[in-house]
Amino acid sequence: DATSVPRVGYVHSAPLLDPETREAIPAVDVEKEVEELRRVLKESGQHVRFRGEVATVANFSDMLTRGCRILHYTGHGLESGELAFENEQGELHRLRLENLRELLSGQREAGATQQPSAPRPTSGAPGDPHPGVGIGVGAGSPAALAPLVSWSRSHPTQVAFVSACHSAEAGEAFVGAGVPHVIAVRLDSTVLDKDAMLFCRTFYSR
Repeated sequence: DATSVPRVGYVHSAPLLDPETREAIPAVDVEKEVEELRRVLKESGQHVRFRGEVATVANFSDMLTRGCRILHYTGHGLESGELAFENEQGELHRLRLENLRELLSGQREAGATQQPSAPRPTSGAPGDPHPGVGIGVGAGSPAALAPLVSWSRSHPTQVAFVSACHSAEAGEAFVGAGVPHVIAVRLDSTVLDKDAMLFCRTFYSR
């Protein structure tokens, strides 16, 4: 039964440029982190259902509705406290803190009536060959979504992992939404990709 195993929901963002300034944005090595995370989950010996999506608002909303025990975001955090999501063109979409809070509270209060937009899968496809790691993509009909919403309500997110610079306020939004365990980076701090990956590897291997 797929609803009886833990779920890791992984949303990642690496926008190419800022559409307002037309300036390029430093790359985030998402592929390397996904590969490392898959390896660690595989070596854990547990059957962990892993779902990866590009961090668009639609995909993030869909992830919240379907539910996951660990919700992980990897990408840039801005000095303003905003998270650097992507729009449908792969450009920067600034997820403001008030919008993040609305998404978190809206899914908690009205998830059963919301039908998500079709997500943009990039981290794999159903039938992924990695043992112990399953990837689910795609949005279902309201009838198909109903048991998933029921499952997400009875198995709420236990951990939010915000792997981004300046993400303390985003972390506080998850705390305010009732997530009991939150990992984030202080608002005045940055973190290097290699350090973030080392922490991620250590966290998921325990």
